[in-house]
Amino acid sequence: MLIAGLGICWFMTRREFRWDSIKFLQKMITVTQRVLISLPLVIKTVVASALILLLSCLAVMCLATALQLSLRPLEIFLLLPPVLLMSSLPVSIAGWGVRETAMVGALSFVAVAETDALLLSVLFGLIVMVIGLPGGFLWLLRPSKVEAEEESSLSEFE
Repeated sequence: MLIAGLGICWFMTRREFRWDSIKFLQKMITVTQRVLISLPLVIKTVVASALILLLSCLAVMCLATALQLSLRPLEIFLLLPPVLLMSSLPVSIAGWGVRETAMVGALSFVAVAETDALLLSVLFGLIVMVIGLPGGFLWLLRPSKVEAEEESSLSEFE
């Protein structure tokens, strides 16, 4: 399966396609290949991913302590990564619903009540959303490619 996937990726980067969706996929594959070939970029990506996971675990640990749940740090560090992986699947909007179901299921292994696990997951989701709002606003306020191209073409004539 892995070999077939790599073969498809290789094939897609060697041909020119007309459809925009395929062109987008080609660009994504090319960027991924560049990242994986460059050792400094791989190291930066792994470190950033590990840091994000660590901070997410610490946030859940703080929330669990605030909710007076009897969770040990090791339990959180073992159970949260699969929950976050499942919530990243593209089957819902921002992982809502999937994260809650996965969190309730994962925390049932350490005898946390379903309502407490659900509350912990919803609070974590709200915190992630509040943290992401400033970035979303900045992204909306950035000039579009069309405006940037118009400005650069106007500056050429001045």
